[in-house]
Amino acid sequence: MPEIMIDESNDYGKIEKNSYNNFDEGLALINKNGNFEWFNKSFSTIIGYSEEELKKNNCFEIFLKNKITDQKKLKILLDNIINQVRENGISERFELEYINRDNHRYILNFRVWASDKDNSNSEVWVSLDNITKKKYFEEELVASEQKYHFLFDSVNIPIIILDGETRKILDTNNTTIEVCYPAPQVTQGSAK
Repeated sequence: MPEIMIDESNDYGKIEKNSYNNFDEGLALINKNGNFEWFNKSFSTIIGYSEEELKKNNCFEIFLKNKITDQKKLKILLDNIINQVRENGISERFELEYINRDNHRYILNFRVWASDKDNSNSEVWVSLDNITKKKYFEEELVASEQKYHFLFDSVNIPIIILDGETRKILDTNNTTIEVCYPAPQVTQGSAK
């Protein structure tokens, strides 16, 4: 595996190097040609390539071999990242759908930053975080909330949810509104 430049002459350097390799987040140092100067085990696992394969390929080839769902979005995203790193030395966090060569779909949260303070070096650090499970649970939570609100609004019993401290009404269902504010009854001949 490519080696990270850490002074291992003291215990702190040894601990620092070991901690980089044990991050859940994937980290890689990439040069201007897209070749990997260094990466940790998590990066290899998230991308779905062995350490040997990462050494032989560059990051552009790897991402082009795999399916990025929206190539136009990817181009815009890469342009944004390049501009942000040039201007600020670091990019925002971005999400990207990534389908690896085994057709596994992942949602990656990633960030790129310059490897030096004045952004003159053309090497960049990339951090990847596989947020597929997190996104799945967020989608499940939204679906669960929608089911809850459907049941809450369709029950024929008035329900009022109050804040325990302030006694302010937080929510009511449709039946409560119908009972408390009935629609005016219109009888024939009463409208003039």
